[in-house]
Amino acid sequence: MNCYVCEKKLDISIDKCCYRKKDIDDLEYRCLWHGPPGIRNTLAFGAYADTLQEARRRAEMYLIGSSAPYAAPEVKEQEQIILDEINRIEALEV
Repeated sequence: MNCYVCEKKLDISIDKCCYRKKDIDDLEYRCLWHGPPGIRNTLAFGAYADTLQEARRRAEMYLIGSSAPYAAPEVKEQEQIILDEINRIEALEV
């Protein structure tokens, strides 16, 4: 199956991903690094990250940047999972 955002082939046994219902019995998957579930509903980020660099910038903003003091623990947890996934992917590309 492919990510519905970037069309990258996903291995859901290895890659961190999330899904949405396409039809009653059909799911679509995307790379989690594009953004945590619900990211398109936030004011700060109205779209998915297009690149790993954009995703890293967003994650670091919530973890160590200007938004860190205000980020809820569950937001920090999701962004840490995303940052770990970005690091995993980048290590594979070297």
